Amino acid sequence: MRTEHKQIQSDNGITHYWIMRNTNKAAKCIVLTHGLTADHSMFEKQVEYFQENCSVIKIRHIFQMGTTPCRLIWK
Repeated sequence: MRTEHKQIQSDNGITHYWIMRNTNKAAKCIVLTHGLTADHSMFEKQVEYFQENCSVIKIRHIFQMGTTPCRLIWK
């Protein structure tokens, strides 16, 4: 299964994600996102397990370098 790196651009920045598409169009899709102290590479074993039966999307956390999909307003 090939991994595609994709980006979504918004007024607030860029969100990066990686998608592994299952060749079966009827396959379910699972989305993996991590906590603040990790990155998307932590899901390699889960991707290996699920990719046979599902499409898998890994999303880079919003606070990692290069990703700023939202603005935080501290009061």
